[in-house]
Amino acid sequence: MNKTNPKVVVGFIIFGNHTAKYLPYFLDSLKNQTYQDFRAICLDNLRLGQGEARALKDETSTEYLKDNYPELEIIDSPRNSGFGRSHNKMIDRAFRLRAEYYLVINSDAIMEPDALEKLVQTLDDNKNLSAVCPKVFKWDFSNNEKTNVIDTLGIGLKSGLMFYDVGQGKIDEHYPNHRIIGPSGACGLYRLAALADVSEPGEYFDKNMFMYKEDCDL
Repeated sequence: MNKTNPKVVVGFIIFGNHTAKYLPYFLDSLKNQTYQDFRAICLDNLRLGQGEARALKDETSTEYLKDNYPELEIIDSPRNSGFGRSHNKMIDRAFRLRAEYYLVINSDAIMEPDALEKLVQTLDDNKNLSAVCPKVFKWDFSNNEKTNVIDTLGIGLKSGLMFYDVGQGKIDEHYPNHRIIGPSGACGLYRLAALADVSEPGEYFDKNMFMYKEDCDL
């Protein structure tokens, strides 16, 4: 996780005790990837809403990371800056590390061991692709087990600028590769050179979108 010159930077957000319960599962799945040429970075969003005191910040997620993954790079944020701004900071860091790809992923995800390897291989083999999305499945929380119900295969577009998650709610039956307009913000691997081509400096996701639809916008 602590590569000096990684090919991939993996970026995720933590948010007090809201993410703490997911981190052991998420980080173990990340640590056990068959592809290891990556560096993991997380942005720690403090929960400081209107009328809240700094003392209310829950350190659970941060302390867990420091105790169990000391090699992980943590970027502190003085306030909850939202999804887009947070990932923009980590993408800037990925550029400074001279990485080739950036993986945006939610910290409540669990990755199959060969997930990152397959995503990287797809972009390596298809230089005309700017991004790729894995199959993302829903989790059965009542039985604590994975399902074959699709959450998203990426973002699709209908007429009238109607965005939707491709395959959402359907049972997976070995879906073939599917052309999408972009990955879901839940998990997607971006070619950094492509992000540089389509963005304003330092603004890859629209910073004015606090949460949701910034992936559609990009």
